[in-house]
Amino acid sequence: MYKSYHVKSLLKACTIPAGSKLVQNPNYQAYVFLPKAWTWDSNSSSASIAYRRNSASIIGSTNQQTSPDAVLKIIDTDVRNIVNDVIKTLGLNFAGANFTLSTTVNEIPKMSLVTFDQVIYELSKKTQNEKSIDSGTTKSPQPTSVPTNTSSITCKECYVLENNSVRYYIKDFDTINPENIFDSSTGLVPYSQLLSFKTTNTPLYYDFYWDILGDRIRTALQNEGVIFDSTMKVSSNI
Repeated sequence: MYKSYHVKSLLKACTIPAGSKLVQNPNYQAYVFLPKAWTWDSNSSSASIAYRRNSASIIGSTNQQTSPDAVLKIIDTDVRNIVNDVIKTLGLNFAGANFTLSTTVNEIPKMSLVTFDQVIYELSKKTQNEKSIDSGTTKSPQPTSVPTNTSSITCKECYVLENNSVRYYIKDFDTINPENIFDSSTGLVPYSQLLSFKTTNTPLYYDFYWDILGDRIRTALQNEGVIFDSTMKVSSNI
């Protein structure tokens, strides 16, 4: 739970920094490692996008969405719920104001998901096969055996899950060098997604007030399991 103190009491005790400006309707941006429920693939099984209480950890969902529209809706719903709770806790008067996702459907790519463990397993299997061939010890498979080249990874361009969040991107799985899987040119590249949010009809507050709100929203989302790759950056919309 968030700390239960009124933001106005906190702010009254603060000296307004020199150069502070009154701001209305700020924009927020942050890079996050997308939870699985915040990804989409048209080939995935259907997932619920119903209202979710923030007491149910966002990161705990194992459902991938089936369209970009669906994933934007669920991100927007999850973040709105968090923001509403933060605003209530801070005692801010946001009557008539809105906090909405402004990321568009073409900004979040379709994601064929594999796990980090799958990647390691398939690469180790590939390495073992190559060593067997080099040493001349390759044996003809028995009729009932599973071919050694059978892979649990069917995508060429893949996104890699670690602890139920997308952490890496693979441009071409077939070109990964098992000896250096984190080679940025051929291997696993750290991947985080930029999410943008806009506010409308907000009251005028000093810019550092909005920084505090952004930090609290980020903390609340982290408490729900969302892993950030940046701070929550705030920019003026006026």
